[in-house]
Amino acid sequence: MIKVPDDLIRFLKSVGYTNNLDGASITKVGLNKKEEVFNIYLNIDKVLNIKEANYLFLCAKNGINGKTKCNIHISYNNITDDDINNYIHYLIDEIIIKRPSLISIVDNELLIEDNNITLKVLSDIEKK
Repeated sequence: MIKVPDDLIRFLKSVGYTNNLDGASITKVGLNKKEEVFNIYLNIDKVLNIKEANYLFLCAKNGINGKTKCNIHISYNNITDDDINNYIHYLIDEIIIKRPSLISIVDNELLIEDNNITLKVLSDIEKK
């Protein structure tokens, strides 16, 4: 287990996040005075699985100590094509929940090449 910095532990505790973020650190904290929102910038070695990322963002919605609003921004050191693929499929599933008629795009080919993501579709309706 990698030691997590104390400032990160305190922040995670303040938003109610109870899991451990191995390989993570706070790189910057900013305050938007006008909107009274803290922006917390995290750097994490490996991409969080979707469930963990959603849990972290949900905890942050409650604010720091339940009072001060905060936004979390994450950068990753190591991102694989599988990580991208997992997140894109998650987003596609979320779109399908809102638009069930797009269920056929689940089976379409997803290509990741040269920082471009292409989802091949079978019909003009899916393109729109």
